[in-house]
Amino acid sequence: MKHQRELLKNSLWKGLSQILLIVVNLLSIPAITHYLGIEKFGLLMIVKLFSTDGLLSFFELGMQSSLARNLPKDLSDGNHEQVRKIFWSFLWTAFLVGLLCAAGVMLIGGLVIHQMSLTESQMQELTSLLPFVSLGLLFGYGQFVIFGLMDGTRQFGFQSVMEFGNSALTAIFFLILAFQKAPLSWFVLADVLAAFLLFCFSLYGMVKRYPWLIPSFSQIPGFNRKLLSAYFEDLKMFSSVRLSSVLFHQSDRLVIGSLMGPLFVGQFELIVKLPKVIKMASSALGATLIPMVSE
Repeated sequence: MKHQRELLKNSLWKGLSQILLIVVNLLSIPAITHYLGIEKFGLLMIVKLFSTDGLLSFFELGMQSSLARNLPKDLSDGNHEQVRKIFWSFLWTAFLVGLLCAAGVMLIGGLVIHQMSLTESQMQELTSLLPFVSLGLLFGYGQFVIFGLMDGTRQFGFQSVMEFGNSALTAIFFLILAFQKAPLSWFVLADVLAAFLLFCFSLYGMVKRYPWLIPSFSQIPGFNRKLLSAYFEDLKMFSSVRLSSVLFHQSDRLVIGSLMGPLFVGQFELIVKLPKVIKMASSALGATLIPMVSE
C-alpha cells in the first residue's frame, strides 16, 4: 500500500511538472525569439549542438539507462554499500568523460563551425562561445548519472520537478537577457549556470533522501573498475540506443545549419516546437493517469 501511494505521488508530481513545463515553453519561446531575433536564436541552437543537450549527449554512453535497470535489484536486497560504490564509479566516469569532451570541443569545435553556412563574423562569434559550452560539459554528464539514480530508486517525480525547475530558470534567464539585447555569450553562461544548479540541487536532494550515498566526505568511494565492468554489456547496448536517438533528434539541426544557415535553424526549431509540446502533453497525461487506473 505504501509503495502504491509513493508511485501515485511520484506520478502526480511528474504529470504536474510536465504540464507546467509545457506552459513555460509556450509562453517563453515566442517572447525570447521576438526580442532575440530568429537568426540569433538559430545561432544559439547551433552552439547547443556542442552541449549535453546536443550531439555530445551520445557520450553519456547509456549510463542513465544502465543504472535505472540494475540499481533496483541491489536496493531491494538492501545492499546500500554496493549501490554507493556503483553510483560514485559512474559519477567519476562521467566527470572524466566531461573533461575529455570539453577538450574535444575546444580542439575540433571550431572546425565543425567552419563547415556551417555562416558569415565570417558568425563563425567567430560561435567559436568564441565554445569555452563557455565546455564548462557545462564538466558536470553535464554527471547529471545523467544522478537521473539514473533517480530512475533506479523510482524518484521520477523528483526528477521531473528538477527538470521543470531547470527549464523555468533557463527561460527566465533567457527572457531577461533577450529583453536586454545581451550578447550570445551571456545566454550560454546562463544555460550553464542553470544546468550547474540542477546538478547541485539534484545531488543534494538525493543525498538528503539517501544519506548512505555520502556518509562523510572521507568515505566517498573512488573509481571501481570491477563494478563498472559488470555494467559494461548494458553500456554497449544502451550507448547504441543513445547514438540512434542523438542522430534522430540532432541531425536536422546540424544539416540545416550546414546547408542553409542560422536563420533557417531558428525557423525550424520554432516549427517543430508545437509537435514537441503535444508529445510532452501526452506523456504527462499518461504518466499521471496510468498509476491511477492501476489502483
